[in-house]
Amino acid sequence: MQIGRFFKRCLTVSLFVLGIIAYLSVFLYAGDFDVDRIIEGLNIDDPAVQEDLILLQDYFQCRAALNDDPGECDKLGRKGKICTKHYNRLHGFFRELILIERTTVRALRLCISKYRDRTSCRILSEAFTKNDASFCKKLKSRSARRECEAIATLNSGLRPEWSDEITYIKALKEFDERYCGQIKDESLNRECRAYITGKEEICEECEGFIKFRDKYSR
Repeated sequence: MQIGRFFKRCLTVSLFVLGIIAYLSVFLYAGDFDVDRIIEGLNIDDPAVQEDLILLQDYFQCRAALNDDPGECDKLGRKGKICTKHYNRLHGFFRELILIERTTVRALRLCISKYRDRTSCRILSEAFTKNDASFCKKLKSRSARRECEAIATLNSGLRPEWSDEITYIKALKEFDERYCGQIKDESLNRECRAYITGKEEICEECEGFIKFRDKYSR
């Protein structure tokens, strides 16, 4: 009887210890997952790999904001264009204006897209850096004027559909994480928190990153 109880206790303890070891192994391995090294070992021109890289779109958009570097998007290969455009139109453009406090060639380059031409970008830059919505009157489109006025005054009430973006710009300008919590869009919320706190692990919260890690850490 006593020998049986002894072995039963040993078995219970052993299973408990093995459970802890298994948990720690998974935890430590996940922490060591090097996504850059994994991508370097892939053929990014392979259509199947390209589909997997789509999973990392939000992750690298987050890292581009975190590191103030659109070059992070290049790791997605041909799929990186969306990431780069996203960085340019919001974080890159407004971070440049906040940092330099005037319109620069780089700011205009970041701003110009199929939605904004050079003239529109210059007007928007002047309105924002000088905190003067009167510049926006020069824009021809009513929609562009409303967007410009909302950004110049950082008043999302003037352009409700741009509420998250305007809150993001506030966070950049004030360098205040509290604004990040007000952003409803999960991806933008993460980018904001990652940039303000400097914590890369926030980017790893992306659902796509987790799926990619689970597939390639096997």
